[in-house]
Amino acid sequence: MSDIAVRPASCWNGFQEDNTMMAFRSPVARGLASLAGAALLLAAAHPALAQQEDCVAFDPRRIEVQRIGSRWKLVEQSHWIMDFAGRRTEAEQAQRVIRQYGYDHICYIGRPNPSMTYFVSRAQPTTVVIVRHAEKLDESANPPLTEAGQCRAETLSRMLAPSGISAVFATALLRTRQTVTPYAQSRMPALSIETYDSATTLAERIRTGFRGRKVLVASHSGMAEELVALLGAPPVPAIGNEFDNAYVVTLPASGPATVLHTKYEIWDKIVSATTPCHP
Repeated sequence: MSDIAVRPASCWNGFQEDNTMMAFRSPVARGLASLAGAALLLAAAHPALAQQEDCVAFDPRRIEVQRIGSRWKLVEQSHWIMDFAGRRTEAEQAQRVIRQYGYDHICYIGRPNPSMTYFVSRAQPTTVVIVRHAEKLDESANPPLTEAGQCRAETLSRMLAPSGISAVFATALLRTRQTVTPYAQSRMPALSIETYDSATTLAERIRTGFRGRKVLVASHSGMAEELVALLGAPPVPAIGNEFDNAYVVTLPASGPATVLHTKYEIWDKIVSATTPCHP
């Protein structure tokens, strides 16, 4: 813990939550210990246990109840999951339970005639980091970032370096795209920045096409809070004219979404935007 010093909120580097700021002595420590980075890395699997289990994976969204011959079965296309004989009501109840809890594996003990059968969920949560664009040059229709804004964008990239974010979204405007460009370009290979035009369409796209992934979104005041709500998380405070807010929304395989509201500051040496964006 020698790399971390807890101080009252001020002009320290790092992510701020409530009235406490963590200051980290090196870029590596800043990134690894940042609240957003830590939140994105919490979904650890248990590979040792998984290797010992005899399980078959399936997609719970594709499970259907079908009558095959005289028997009711849970199926995923041509894959039979369970056989309920003539008990259709129980098959439909099982389908609802699987979907509610996000079960995506059926496991056996003692095949081919198992003495025990059980379901587990190995689905990773979906994590979405939502920020407002950094400082913009002026109030024109499509201004670029200021030098301070560019430095904030680079700060965000450094903070999220260990996060594992693999998809980046921004609106068509320069200020949102430039906010996430440093992170996108820092990946190997570089990530493309995908464009969205409304919080509603983006929320649906994340839910259906990015399950289990980690996503970065650059948005606007008002739209960022709307996206948090559309992802199913509790309401968050309005951003207003601030540029340092970040929302980390977690969508588990089952259960309600959660949100962490945090803040991040520009590197101390470039707050005045008079020096290059390097510590």
